[in-house]
Amino acid sequence: MKLFDRYLARAALKGFLLVLLGLVVLISLAALVGELKDVGKGHYGLIDAVAHVGLTLPQRALDLMAVSALVGGILGLGSLSSQRELLMLRAFGQSPRRMLLSVGFGAVLLMLGSAAVMEQLAPLSSQEASRRKRIALGSDRAALTEEDLWLRNDNSIVRIGMVEESGELSDVQIFEFGDRQNLAAVIRAETATVEPDGTWTLSQVRRDDLDAKTQATLANLTFKGARDPANLDLLIARPAELSMRAISHELTKVQNSKAPAEAAARKRHESLERWFWRKLGGILLGGCMLMLALPFAVGSLNPASKGKRLIVGVIIGAMIHVAVQASHYGGEIGGYDSRVMGLLPAIMAFAAAIAMTWRLR
Repeated sequence: MKLFDRYLARAALKGFLLVLLGLVVLISLAALVGELKDVGKGHYGLIDAVAHVGLTLPQRALDLMAVSALVGGILGLGSLSSQRELLMLRAFGQSPRRMLLSVGFGAVLLMLGSAAVMEQLAPLSSQEASRRKRIALGSDRAALTEEDLWLRNDNSIVRIGMVEESGELSDVQIFEFGDRQNLAAVIRAETATVEPDGTWTLSQVRRDDLDAKTQATLANLTFKGARDPANLDLLIARPAELSMRAISHELTKVQNSKAPAEAAARKRHESLERWFWRKLGGILLGGCMLMLALPFAVGSLNPASKGKRLIVGVIIGAMIHVAVQASHYGGEIGGYDSRVMGLLPAIMAFAAAIAMTWRLR
């Protein structure tokens, strides 16, 4: 990579980071105002609202990545245009096509950074924010640790290790207490299903009666579960909150399940696949939008046009953001191919960057 390659890539990335920081702060303040309507419900207080907004910052930054890349790229490269630096590069024989390659290096760094945040930071923080809020807004009968969900139901306490999005429970323990609040029995089950009336059907059960000092192994056992099924959502990680690696793992598990033809399995598979391509397309779109900023900066080297270029960039960025969201929801409603709907915005932005740059002289 040559010196001017690093120079152009650095200028574009600096503008991107500046705009991203400003947009994240503004949108976060608006999100905090929106969270205030829930303050006072259950145990949800002002500190909880601030923590929720803070924990969702990484995901919010990812959502604003494409718009920030376009507007920030125009701002960063436009400053070079205003200072006649782009004009000097063109005078020394650097064509707009060669400059696009230089900005492309910055786009690759942007996509790598986005992928790192999407795979490592955003899923964990988003899941934690969602669980904390649901616990604070929920009843006193639910508590969540790092790995387990605990429910209190009359004279029993239930520990649940995992809740699938389909509603099936796994790694279930039930601690039953007697009239004197002494531990009377411990029930362990590999899996459990929740019936519409709230009854749980436990499978592969082992029951230890401490009072009678007996043990029993049962194929199935009926248990009158917790009264509020919504508490079970505390352990469900929605596809939007999962990393691409986790979604890929879930897709493999669903495909290898014994009943892939069931409606619930098909619906979950479609949802996971749709979010996988949506997340991948979001990463690619950020880099393509940074490249799309170059034609706006080079198209007119008149310093007086800097403000116009920025306004046009903001309008186009907002339109693209709305179009991307519309394509995702339209693809979901219309049942279109998830790969096409996920990658199409990035492909169109890349094609526009190439076409607009090739027209420059």
